[in-house]
Amino acid sequence: FEVPSGGVCTLLGASGSGKTTTLRLLAGLDRPDSGVIEIDGKVVASDTVLIPGEHRQIGMVFQSYALWPHMTAFDQIAYPLRLRRTARKALVEAVRSTAAMVGLADLLERYPSELSGGQQQRVALARALVFGPKLLLLDEPMSGLDAALRRRTRYELEELQKRVGITTVYVTHDQEEAMSVSDIVVVMSNGRIESIAPPRGTYDHPGSIYVASFVGASNLLPGKVVAVDNGVATIRLSDGIEISGVAGPSVTVGAHAVCAVKPVDISIDVAGQTRNVLKGTVKSSTYLGPQVELVIDIAGVEVRVPVSRESGHRTGLTVDVHLPIDRVSILEGSLDSRASAEIAPA
Repeated sequence: FEVPSGGVCTLLGASGSGKTTTLRLLAGLDRPDSGVIEIDGKVVASDTVLIPGEHRQIGMVFQSYALWPHMTAFDQIAYPLRLRRTARKALVEAVRSTAAMVGLADLLERYPSELSGGQQQRVALARALVFGPKLLLLDEPMSGLDAALRRRTRYELEELQKRVGITTVYVTHDQEEAMSVSDIVVVMSNGRIESIAPPRGTYDHPGSIYVASFVGASNLLPGKVVAVDNGVATIRLSDGIEISGVAGPSVTVGAHAVCAVKPVDISIDVAGQTRNVLKGTVKSSTYLGPQVELVIDIAGVEVRVPVSRESGHRTGLTVDVHLPIDRVSILEGSLDSRASAEIAPA
């Protein structure tokens, strides 16, 4: 994959998919068995070249932050500059300006034990930025933060990246983070790349059954392709029901395929629709606060659909389920062909 200058690329995948290993290869902490890594047009790793990590001009924020307990925030941030023997005046100016940029100007004399999780993360981020790296690597930097702080920090990080304009590779298993901060999302599974696309493309029209399962937890209905016409494919389910949608890569007539559609794109009892309207039976109704999640049986397959908490759909009720053609992806393969990695919920 390739990250444009100043862009943000997120490596998204379940645990064990190879995200952190890829990041360590970029950082020079591990050596690749094969292939080529270039940074700013310069080969830093290949079969014949291996430039040490300390000479790659890379800033990295580890999942654990890796802060020294005996150093103040000032000394933590100043550490890369001291290694580079930066003059005292320039060092102080760089530390203070970087600290101000991440909101730490008044906390430079504190030790890690005197800082909150979010403040510790900012120290680690400032340390990675202070020397002006060509590439910033972030290894699940928000995993240790609570939900509210994670949302606020994500917004701050996004704004900071835009101001600094540094090329960034970001590792996460959190889909919301990946969708919100990225220019490019690389979905990984079992050490392989499943798809490379902008966030909207990854979510709306996944390139594989695994990506559809992992990103947004799509509803999946298996069948066989009976028609492909002008980018629209139609599959027939086991009971003869036909569903049309956007044809995925290499979909061919006669092949086994899966209809993938996000729960939020499904409508119930919509008048005036004739195509992709399926009969279903409400099996369960779960109150989630802002909405109610229905589980609807369609041709023996359970489909999850969020509805208004005032909807009043009862268990056993027969409903018409509408799947908008432009929101449905028809992907070649079977449910058994999904990557063996754990399929995570949305």
